[in-house]
Amino acid sequence: LGDLDEADVPLIDLDKKRRWDALGFVWRLVRVIRRERPDVVYSFLTVANILVALLSPLFPRVKMVWALRASNMDFARYDWLVRLTTRIETRLAPLARGVIANSYAGRDCAIAGGFPQAKLKVVPNGIAPELFRPEAPPYPLPTAMSFMFLFVGGTIHRTGPDLLLQAYLDSFTAADEVCL
Repeated sequence: LGDLDEADVPLIDLDKKRRWDALGFVWRLVRVIRRERPDVVYSFLTVANILVALLSPLFPRVKMVWALRASNMDFARYDWLVRLTTRIETRLAPLARGVIANSYAGRDCAIAGGFPQAKLKVVPNGIAPELFRPEAPPYPLPTAMSFMFLFVGGTIHRTGPDLLLQAYLDSFTAADEVCL
């Protein structure tokens, strides 16, 4: 975020706190769109995509663009609400001006799931090569433990955080010099 601050790019936090905070989120989003008058609203993830699709008739000149960040999800591992919102998102996809997947696999999965192919584009996740290079100094993490596990991923079912935590708990105690 420091680069954005240095470039004087304003950040507006819509303060969505939890799963059921949809109405407050929509109210704050409508107020921000009216005040800022953006040319594009770029939403991330299923519920945000649904909400901006439903708001699109209120803001016909604003281009509503969605981001897809998950693919090949095993819906048996998710609750009814995730399955329902995913179906709704697919049905509302034609309302989006465009849909950006972060991988070709994600694009192909979305098309197979019913998203309109003409709406989908792929923009791979980017990295900052000046920061992420083999010779870069290690990033200091705040721990005095002698051994550290670093989990890189979202804490969603398909990344297996439950398996990681169970393996950690099965293998270590509070007396061990290890942290997660």
